[in-house]
This record gives sequence, C-alpha cells and structure tokens, in this order.
Amino acid sequence: MMTQEAVTSQGSMTSPQPPPQLSPTLSFPLIHRAELAARAGAAQIRIRLRGLGSGDSWRSFGDIRAALEGPGTPISEYVVQHWQEDAFFGEQFLSGVNPVLLRRCPRLPPNFPVSAAMVAPSLGPHTCLEKEMELLLPHLRFTFHINILARETLLNPGGIIDQATSVGREGTLALVARAMAALTLRELCVPEDIEERGVGDIPGYHYRDDAMDIWGAIESYVQGIVALFYAEDEEVAEDEELQEWVGEIFTYGVLGNESSGFPSRLRSRPALVRFLTMIIFCCSARHAAVNSGQYDYAAWMPNTPGSLQRPPPATEAEATEELLVATMPGPRATGALLALLSVVSYEGGEPRPLGSRSQDLLAGSVPRSLLRRFRSRLAGISRRIRARNAALALPYPYLDPRRVQESIAI
Repeated sequence: MMTQEAVTSQGSMTSPQPPPQLSPTLSFPLIHRAELAARAGAAQIRIRLRGLGSGDSWRSFGDIRAALEGPGTPISEYVVQHWQEDAFFGEQFLSGVNPVLLRRCPRLPPNFPVSAAMVAPSLGPHTCLEKEMELLLPHLRFTFHINILARETLLNPGGIIDQATSVGREGTLALVARAMAALTLRELCVPEDIEERGVGDIPGYHYRDDAMDIWGAIESYVQGIVALFYAEDEEVAEDEELQEWVGEIFTYGVLGNESSGFPSRLRSRPALVRFLTMIIFCCSARHAAVNSGQYDYAAWMPNTPGSLQRPPPATEAEATEELLVATMPGPRATGALLALLSVVSYEGGEPRPLGSRSQDLLAGSVPRSLLRRFRSRLAGISRRIRARNAALALPYPYLDPRRVQESIAI
C-alpha cells in the first residue's frame, strides 16, 4: 500500500472543500474538484494493483516491465518501445517536456571525450489593469487555487516531492530559487528565446515551430486590443495604474533584479504588447509544453526516473543490468511519482482551450472581431499541427491550440 503520507497528500490535494483563503470565484468548482479526486483515487487503485505501494528496490527490468506496462497513451507506449535508443534520447530534447532548455553549442570543449570518428556513423552526409485584466483574466483562471494545492500537497514536508524525487522538497526549493535568480524576460519571449538559444534552424524542433505560431497569434490579438485603449506611447507611460502593476511584478515577481530585463515601468505600446503577450503565452502555451507530456515520457519510469538510489555507472563496464536496476527508484517511489503524474498531466473539469474566453469580457464589435480573428488563426495552427503529427511516428501534440488551456489550472 501507499504510505500514509502519500494517501494524506493525495487526499488534501483533491479535497472536496476549496481553500478557505480563496473566494469562490477563484476556486475550482465542485465538478472540477470531484474529477481531480476521482482521477487521484483511480491512480491509487492502479498503483496498489500493480504492487507499487511498497518495496525499496527491483529485482530485474522484467519486474519493472511487468509492473509498469499496460494501457497508456500512444506516446507513453512509444517510449516503452524506444527508451533505450540513442536517437529517441536525443529526440526528447526536441519533443519532450523540456523543449525550452535546448541550446546550440557553438564549439566543442577541448576536453570533450567523444571523437568525430565515434559519432560519424550517426551523422548523415555533409553534416559535421483593469483594461489589461479584462484581457488577462481568462489566463489566471484557477491559478491561485492550484498554487495553494501545490504548496500544501507537493512541496509540503513529507509530501509527494519528498517521496518521489531524489532532491526532495528542500532541493526543489533551492533549484527554484536558483532558476528565479537567473530568469530573464528574453527567455520568456519566444522569438528572442529561440534566437538567443541558437535553435532557429534545427530540423524537427516542433516546439519552436508551434510556439512561434502561437506567439504570433497572441501578439496580433494583443496589438489589436492595446490599440483600442492606448492611441499613443505617451498614454501608456502616463497610465499610473498600469505602471504600479508592472512595478509590483518587478518588485515582488523578480525581486527587483535589474539583470532579469523585466521592466519596472512600460513606456510604449510595443513594450506593453510584448509584456502582455509574454504573460498570456506563459500562462497557456509554455505551461502546456512543459506540463502536458509528463505522463507520456515518465510513466515508463526507466526513461525518466524521479530519483536514483546510487550514482549512475561511471564506465561502460559498470553498465550491467543488475547495477542499472539497483540504481533505479524502487516501487514505492515509482508509485508516488505515477500517482502525481496521473493527476498533474491532465486538465480537470471543463476544458478552456486557448481562445475560448467568453465574449462577455469584451464590450463592442471591434474587440469581438479581434477575438474571432484570433480564434480563426488558432484553428489554422491546429490544422497544421494535426496534419504534421499524422505523418510522425512520434507526434508532438502539446501545442495544438485545441489542447492548450488558457490558464495554469493543474
């Protein structure tokens, strides 16, 4: 069985009652909470039936396969079949759950232990505020609630992060602090991020292609809305309520870190468009890119283990099956991770795909016309992605606008 801490964590994560510190308008509705509870309960049953609630180690890969194989998603089944292949290992940097970390290496370090002759067989030939909040409101739906649940059940002492990962709660908080200290505005703005990482011409990088299309659609929509409220740059600079909001994000969001590139004031319409586009993209498409594929790529634990019980092999001679199995997280930690992924990889309640905002938030025919154009452009992007994926052995569906939710609600 799962440990008592895991059961308690899952129970509080899907409590039928909303957090008392949130107003009803910011909380999940009852049907949403019930669906999360049902999904968590079903995950617990599957884990117990597979014998993943106890045990600190595996005896063989056969045991791992017997416990983890079974009905999954098309991508998770693909992972089971190909996880040991070098090509698939590399492809995950393009199509997996961390597509924003890929960065071009302009030169090899002098102590690089791989020679040209070693990699030659793998290479092909010739390859060596109020107005703003009306715009942003749909993208903040349930975000406060899910963040409270994350603090109470994932990052609480003894919670799921402690059970399922090697770094645990303290290590995760340290990593988050380190990442926040290094965060820049440019890396959250897709065109600048792609240029800075030097990945504009890498073939098969579907995240880049889809993210650029969605960024362009959002940017065009935001430009139209901003132009309705601000005729000149001076009107942006003189909007004190807007400047206070931007200043709060600079002060409390990035802790006044000037090297982050986040502004403390906005002085032009293009700067406002960029800032709002960044927020909408991060609350929708970027979250989908790094969240929605977690179960697909990690349900088969050997492909993405959440922890290791010993250092990985240092030499090829040490890479025996016995040592690799001993390195993998045990059944208990595997079960805790699967329980988490079964909940957080999927949206609960009523889906709200990007562009599905209520027209009631937009008064007048011009804003509603802009929304219709935005939806039409997203529909075109969706058709292109589905046509591409139909021809791929390993599809990349995570930025299909039909699947991208408007807000971070899981």
